[in-house]
Amino acid sequence: MRSFEEFKNEFYNGTAPKGMFTSVNENNENIILEITDEYLKTSTLQNNGWIRVNVYHKDHTVEEYYDK
Repeated sequence: MRSFEEFKNEFYNGTAPKGMFTSVNENNENIILEITDEYLKTSTLQNNGWIRVNVYHKDHTVEEYYDK
């Protein structure tokens, strides 16, 4: 299984597979990973009921926001 850092490096290099993937992090929280040509997005379903969303753009800017 690839690590998130490997997916992120592949995204920036243009070699990441496109699509949606799921995993579980070290806190036993479900994660949805979405990779497109324009962005890589992680949605972490946190144990506190919130969803943390991180969006990585090709220009290396990163957004982080929370949803309920």
